[in-house]
Amino acid sequence: MPRAAISPPSKERRFPLAALSFAMSLLSGLALRLWLTTRNAGITMDSPLYWRMAEAIRHGQRALGPAHHGYPALIALVAPLLPGPIWPGRFVSLLAALALMVVVHALARRSLAPAWSSLAVWLVALHPLLAVYGGVVMTESTVLALLYGALLWMERERFLTSGVAMGLAYLVRPEALALAPLGALCARGPGRRVLLVLAGCPASLDKPTGAPPSATIAAPAPGPSLSATPAAMPASADEALHDAVAKAG
Repeated sequence: MPRAAISPPSKERRFPLAALSFAMSLLSGLALRLWLTTRNAGITMDSPLYWRMAEAIRHGQRALGPAHHGYPALIALVAPLLPGPIWPGRFVSLLAALALMVVVHALARRSLAPAWSSLAVWLVALHPLLAVYGGVVMTESTVLALLYGALLWMERERFLTSGVAMGLAYLVRPEALALAPLGALCARGPGRRVLLVLAGCPASLDKPTGAPPSATIAAPAPGPSLSATPAAMPASADEALHDAVAKAG
């Protein structure tokens, strides 16, 4: 009786540990970022402004500052769940950093074998600068996750969704808007796809109205003293920020 022909091993079989490698890269990236949070204060010169913007959003006040409202809006969502003025922003950056690794893997899988796809995630997970951004109160991790997400949706031919992701990235950092025309040009196929990408961007650009000039925030002074507080801001929020920065310093 003839034996059944044995099929050649698939790419997945030739690299059976691809899924394990991907999981280990995520855990390693998370561990590195958590370790780095113990080695730095997690704040920069812009971090107090993001916290005050988040507090204004939480209390239903007019938006502070001319831009960057998307990141404080995310901080405002998680602030009731985490203590202090620093950890909510850190958590948003950490979550965005993990999302970026997942999106990079999904993008790589569209054109690479599982082994090479997991290698791409390892490069992001262990990149020194990306690791630092993943645990501080800054916008970089969030905007990168959204922009790479826009590229992934474009690869999947969800062009309107891709444009919405680019618009959300603009709300986090206005510089992201410069990538929308480039992304539209990369949309392979008929001109309708280009229009869908460009149409998706304004769908998410309805940002909060900026505060009048009399309510703008002065740049924080060097050191732990952060006395430039808008009159409408609750005193408890600014006091909490002052105490956190003083401890971090």
